[in-house]
Amino acid sequence: LVDRYAKRVTYTYKKGRLSDLEKLLDAKSWRQAVYRAKYIKIISEHDRSLAVEIRSNLTEIEAKRTVMERELTDIKKIDKEKSSRKKWLEQRRRVRNKELDNLKRDRQKMFVALNERKKAAQQMASIISRLERERVARIAELERRRKEMELVDSAPFTELKGKLPWPIDGKVISRFGTYHNPVLKTVTENTGIDIRGSEGTEVRSIYDGIVTTVTYIRGYGNTVILDHGDSFYSVYTHVTEVEVEENSYVNARDIIAHVGDSGSLEGAKLHFEIWGNKDKLNPELWLRKR
Repeated sequence: LVDRYAKRVTYTYKKGRLSDLEKLLDAKSWRQAVYRAKYIKIISEHDRSLAVEIRSNLTEIEAKRTVMERELTDIKKIDKEKSSRKKWLEQRRRVRNKELDNLKRDRQKMFVALNERKKAAQQMASIISRLERERVARIAELERRRKEMELVDSAPFTELKGKLPWPIDGKVISRFGTYHNPVLKTVTENTGIDIRGSEGTEVRSIYDGIVTTVTYIRGYGNTVILDHGDSFYSVYTHVTEVEVEENSYVNARDIIAHVGDSGSLEGAKLHFEIWGNKDKLNPELWLRKR
């Protein structure tokens, strides 16, 4: 349709266009003029119809072109979003795999830590038993030092339940007793309490006594044990900067060490225990309410 119209325009441009009046006057007869007038009218109407149709077609083509351009833009946008989504999913996959690897390693660390804590608890029980066998000479020394310090009339440890001072100020993050680990599906026993503390915080003795042990126990880290007489002991682990020596005498509230993270996988804290007659006791029942 456009080609046909274009050919007519080209022909007219090349040959020149006569006006309708010229075409009529150029007729050789009246009949020819009438026929020319009739055909000129038909051609004019056809040209107008052709022009309208062409304009309509051009409008429709333009509308379709606009729609196609919009669809193409949408497709490019979708492709870009798919590409971004793919990159995001790939990144999430890498992060997830890394988290899983870390979790596996953490589980292994937790297993190792739990095994070390069990062994440490067993070792602590052995140490307390050994200390009990060696206590005769040590108790004599304790009584001598108490006499020197004019503490002969001090209350026996058995009467101090619920009255003892805390070794440090801090929140109890793990209590005495048996716990089930839902991640590792294991049952573990905490033979004391774990108290959160800032690294370097002073650790003080809960009562006077003889320093029986300053050592390192795998799972507990640096460890200090005090004998308070009457077969009672207090234990301080994960400490650093120990300020006492074995066989030395300490008063109640003396600084014996500082909070650290020695042997701990949970940061700086104090693991504290109380033993009586070779039995592990719940420290919170012996310390003051707060």
